[in-house]
Amino acid sequence: MIRSIADLLGCEIVGEDGEVGRIRDLFIDDETFKIRFVIAGKGHPQTDDSLVIPFAALGNVNWDSRTVAIPMTTRRVMAHKMFEPTEEPGVIPGK
Repeated sequence: MIRSIADLLGCEIVGEDGEVGRIRDLFIDDETFKIRFVIAGKGHPQTDDSLVIPFAALGNVNWDSRTVAIPMTTRRVMAHKMFEPTEEPGVIPGK
């Protein structure tokens, strides 16, 4: 089934041991049109609990329950708080 990427907004990201947060926004590569990162958080969007998670780190989407798996613990995800685009393998800063 074909879905809109907007369907990801509001989906809950679930780690191995519980909820990480809900998808608030998406970063899309303007050359390849691929989703590169998701912005997620638990509280109000204006709070400072936002996480930038590489889309490639996410697992399967369960459309019925509107959840997205991430194969790591919530503690490990939270320890990274912010992923920099240059941390992604194969990305050269300034290129």
